[in-house]
Amino acid sequence: MYEPSQQDRERVNRNFTYHKPLESKTNKQSDRYEHIRDKARRLALDLLELCPSSRELALALTNLEQSVMWANAAIARNEKLSDLDPIQPADDADKMEAREEQVVTASDVGSADAVVADVTATD
Repeated sequence: MYEPSQQDRERVNRNFTYHKPLESKTNKQSDRYEHIRDKARRLALDLLELCPSSRELALALTNLEQSVMWANAAIARNEKLSDLDPIQPADDADKMEAREEQVVTASDVGSADAVVADVTATD
């Protein structure tokens, strides 16, 4: 038998515990969960329009679902209420809102393959 480390025990306890979404006066985890899900939903719809129905498309959609799950888990498992205030300087919050998704099609790039690009503002 193996003896798990204290760090491993703490991680398992954290990972298998329900994490109620935290809220502060200026920040709600649930708003960020929804923001992540909305971005992924829009990409998934784009993929459905740009890619033929296939095993590869199914895997892309499955992995997108996993990405949403892990991103939300990162928030839920690793933040404390004290981390939420202040949310961000106004400049960073504005940058978050200013991010745009851009879809580039085959005709745009001159190839037979459609390309989906998520273009975000750089810091």
